[in-house]
Amino acid sequence: MPMHKQKLLKLALFLFCFGLIIIRVLEVPLYSEGDGRNFIRGDSYSDKNVHSAVKFFHKNGFRETAFLPVYGYDSLGDENYTVYTHYPALPDILAGTYAYLLDTTNITALRIFPVLISIAWFFLLFHILNTLLPDRQKAFVSASIIVLSTYFLGWADTLHKHTYEEAFKWVFVYLLFLYYERLKRNNFLLGVLCLFFLIIANISFEP
Repeated sequence: MPMHKQKLLKLALFLFCFGLIIIRVLEVPLYSEGDGRNFIRGDSYSDKNVHSAVKFFHKNGFRETAFLPVYGYDSLGDENYTVYTHYPALPDILAGTYAYLLDTTNITALRIFPVLISIAWFFLLFHILNTLLPDRQKAFVSASIIVLSTYFLGWADTLHKHTYEEAFKWVFVYLLFLYYERLKRNNFLLGVLCLFFLIIANISFEP
C-alpha cells in the first residue's frame, strides 16, 4: 500500500476512533443505573473509586492520607470513607493532580488527560509496530486492528490504570527492543527502562 494511502487511512482511523471516544466522554455517564461504562465501555467501578479519591484530594489535599486514595467519599460533609492501601495509587494521584490543575472535580473535564495520552498512544502503536515488523503493510494492519478493538477503544478515557498501564507497556517493550538492537547498549536507555518499570509498578500490579 502506498505511503500516502496509509497516511489517509490512519487519519480516517484516528477521526473514527476518537470520534467514538469523545462521544462516550460526553454522553456515557459515570454514574448510571444501567451498565453505563461497564464491560466493553470501560470500568465504572474503578473510575468511581478514582473520582472519590479526586474529590477528597481536591478538598483536603494529598498529605491528609499520605497520598493514599480514599473510596466512598462524596465530598458533601460525610466523612465516612475508606483509605485504600491495597493497590498502587499513582492513577489516583495523577487524577487528583488533574483536578488541582483544572480546579475542578468534574469527571468529563478530567478525562481530557487520559484522552490526550491515548492520542499519543494511538500514533505510538503505529510507529512501534512499523519498527518491530519488517513488512509495513502488516504493521499497519496490525496497528489498525488494535486501535479498533475494545482493548484500545474501551479504555481510552478511563482515569484508572488501564490507559497508563498499556501505553507504558508498549513503550517499555519498544525501548527494550531498541536497547538490544543496538551494538553499543546505552546505559541511559537502561536507566529509562528502569524508571518506566518503576512507574508501571506504581500504576498496577498486573504488568
